[in-house]
Amino acid sequence: MEQIFITLETRVLRQILVIIVGILAVGMLTAAPVVIGQQISAETTGSDFKGTIGMPVRVEGVNIKIGDIISLSDGRYVLSDEPYDPSIAGVVVNDPTLVVGRLLDAQSYVIVSSGIALVRVSSINGPIVAGDYITTSAIPGIGAKADQFGIIIGTALESHADPDITNIVPIAINLDIGTYGLLTNLTSNPRVAFRYVLAFVVAAASVIAGFIYFGKVARTGVESLGRNPLAARLIYFSVFFHLLLTVGIMAVGILLAYVIIVI
Repeated sequence: MEQIFITLETRVLRQILVIIVGILAVGMLTAAPVVIGQQISAETTGSDFKGTIGMPVRVEGVNIKIGDIISLSDGRYVLSDEPYDPSIAGVVVNDPTLVVGRLLDAQSYVIVSSGIALVRVSSINGPIVAGDYITTSAIPGIGAKADQFGIIIGTALESHADPDITNIVPIAINLDIGTYGLLTNLTSNPRVAFRYVLAFVVAAASVIAGFIYFGKVARTGVESLGRNPLAARLIYFSVFFHLLLTVGIMAVGILLAYVIIVI
């Protein structure tokens, strides 16, 4: 009987020990990033990167900083140094959620291409507002507001409005490398889509109205010229005047459409 109690007591102690070890393991996993290959030092952690998977790469060049934008050019990883760079590979980080691979040497850096990360930006293309698309710039490794269609690295989650373009600061970016075009702009912003549709309707209506108006005037002028050839000069002048009026109607419609888009 005593031996049975000892056996039961041993089993209970084992189960308690397993539970304690499990709790400690869960605590360690939630307190530090999961890394495959090499552990990222907690002392180098400077920000919170959510949902990022890093890849160690060898970046050529000097003075590489956390938040720099990296491009893959001719098989070499380098700082991106052209606006709307089509070869964007990712952004240098120091504490991603997951790292696949090992850092080989001092020139190796971990880059990510998706998730939320800090990216160094400048106001070279104008002030950045949360929600703006961010692209590369002529400043090596530095992002900027996308002020036209092209390749982007993601969407700004913070603002940066310093007029000094030499002031480089890191801001949170939702990384999503891709092409920013008219269709992207319309589908992501219903208000912009409505403005474009309204502008198209106004411009098309003015052009159609102009052609209809001038067509009627021209037909009337031809009929008048056939009935009264002696008044040809006056009829020609009248048709020319109405032609200018038609062009004016179209121009006003197109100008109004442009105003609707840019406001």
